[in-house]
Parts: sequence; C-alpha cells; structure tokens
Amino acid sequence: MKITTKTSSKILICLSLVLLAFSSLAHAQSKLEDMRFSRIMVPVDSVTLKSEGIEIRLWGIQPASTSETQLDLRALNLLQNMIGNGNVNCKIMTATDVTKPTARCSTAGGEDLSLKLLEQGLVIRDRRALYGSVFASSYQEAEDLARRNENGIWAFVDTQDKGMIADILEDEEKLAMTAISLILLPFMAMLILGFIVVRSISRLERHQSSQANTHYAKERDLYNKEKKLILQKVETELLENKSRVEAFLTVYQEMLSSIKDAENTPQYQRSGDTVSLQPNFSRIIFNENVSKLSSLDMKLSSELNQFYRDLGDEPEYVELDPSTPREDAIGMVDKIVSKARDYLPHFDHMISKVQGHMRHMD
Repeated sequence: MKITTKTSSKILICLSLVLLAFSSLAHAQSKLEDMRFSRIMVPVDSVTLKSEGIEIRLWGIQPASTSETQLDLRALNLLQNMIGNGNVNCKIMTATDVTKPTARCSTAGGEDLSLKLLEQGLVIRDRRALYGSVFASSYQEAEDLARRNENGIWAFVDTQDKGMIADILEDEEKLAMTAISLILLPFMAMLILGFIVVRSISRLERHQSSQANTHYAKERDLYNKEKKLILQKVETELLENKSRVEAFLTVYQEMLSSIKDAENTPQYQRSGDTVSLQPNFSRIIFNENVSKLSSLDMKLSSELNQFYRDLGDEPEYVELDPSTPREDAIGMVDKIVSKARDYLPHFDHMISKVQGHMRHMD
C-alpha cells in the first residue's frame, strides 16, 4: 500500500493538532497555578468549596476518616460561619485537573480556612501536598493543637485507644487465671484492680458517648431551626407573590371584559392606557437567603433558583394607543391574562415543596 504525498500531509496535520492540544492543556494548567481570585463561594463538603459551577479543593488538608457524620456537619457549619456572605480569597496551588483545582483559601478578613479546620480537628493534614512547603510547620502546629485539646477527630482516636487498653486488660486476666494455684493472693488483688479499671473505663466511654450524642443532637436541632426559619420566610414570599398574580388577574380580566364589550368605549380608546406584560414579583427574601439555603439543602436551593429564574426580570410595560384596533387590544390583553394564569400551578407546586420540607422537619 503506497502513501501518497496528499495522505502524508494529512497525517502530519493530524499529528500537529494532537501535539497542539497537549501543549494547550499543559499551558492552561501552568497558567492556572499561582493565579489569585476572589468571589462568593459555598462549602459543599469538609474540604471543597463551590462557586459558579466550579469546585475548589482546599489545599493542604484531607477529610478526617471517621464514621461520625457530625464532623462533616461541623466542618460545613464552621466554613459557612467563617465565609458568611463575604468573598473568599484563593490562590491556586495545583491544577492537575483544571475543572477542580486545589487552592489555599482565606476569608475576607484573612483567616486561612484550612488552618481553622485543622485547629478544630475536623480535617487532617495532607502530608504529600505540604512536604517541602513553607506552610508545613504552621499546618502541623494547628493539627498538634487539635490533638492536645482532643478536638474533633482526635477525641474519637483517644476513645479507640482506651478500647485497646481494655482489651489488653482482659487478656491479662485470662493469663492470670492460669497461675491461680501458685499465686492466689496476688491474683485476687490483680483481679479486683482489673475489675475497677475496666469498670472505670466503661463508665468513661459511656460518658464520652453520651456527651457526643448530646452535642450531635444540639447541632442537628440548631441546623433544623435555621433551615425552618429560612423556609418560613421563603414560603411567606411565595404566598405573597401568588397573591400578586391573583390580583393582577382580577385587574386584567376586568380590562379584557371591558374591551370585549362592544356597547361601551374601552378606557384605552378614550385616553390611551399602559399595560404590564406580567406581575411584579418580590425577590428580596429569596435573594437574602439563597447562600444559606445552598448550605442547608442544595436540591431545594437549586429548584428555588430555577423557579425564580423562570419568573423573568422586572415587568415590561407597553402603551396601548387609542388608535389600536379593538381586536388587537383584545389579543394583547388575552395573552397577558393567559400567561399570568399559567403562573398559579407553578406557585402551588413550589409552595407545596417548601411546606413539605418543613413538615418533614417536625
């Protein structure tokens, strides 16, 4: 099979395009690294922030491995409280995956988010990322402080260590039983002492478990109260906007009937009239609480965002000139009424969703 000059040229062009694509990707990664930016972000888990569809992984830390889900909730609450409604300042450290870069991020007041999470024991250091970094010592000091104070994950590590001690004591008791005929009295003393120690450890474990459960219950209660308060405000605004649609329909249905009445001269033919193409909706409560909703319930927040986006922008007004033919005026107002009427089932659906979330929380 012979390769013609034309075929050879095509192969060279394809190879050049492939090399250019790899070069562009490498250039994009190098260009992203060390880039600084500042914007509003929302925490989605203990080590990840999200803004405008882009996920930012916090540099220098890893999630704490534990079965206690309260640590994740505490990490999310801590991040949300630190960020508030302010901007987050970030510097990209690595961009191996350009869709999810790793960055050092701090609040508008300059507090390092990763350091704060380490101090509270809600995450652990990423030793591989920190190796050889100028930040390695400060991050280690933050983790050591959490360990000394038994914050977060370190409290559970201590509890597991105590469980290991209990197992060792049980093994010693079994070994001591084999020498009961030789050292009866020392064995009895060891048995009593072991019983006291095991019992003390058991009480301590129950006490720590009770404290952890109480703390988790308080955290969950606080989370539910905050979410319910926000949902009540959103429900109030949705009901108000539905009332605005109903009032809008009443006015424009009366206008439509007046224009259709051939025996009377409608208002617009006497002096002209101004019509609104849709109701004027209130968005104040939703706009004030959208960031908080994202941290409490991402799915509901997404549905509310889409719902308010579908409502459209500020209403547009159109002049109805006296010279406008009656049939044209009827068609225009009839469209306005039909569009407004279509809003009602959407409002009923969204109000029902919000109320269902609140009922589920009771």
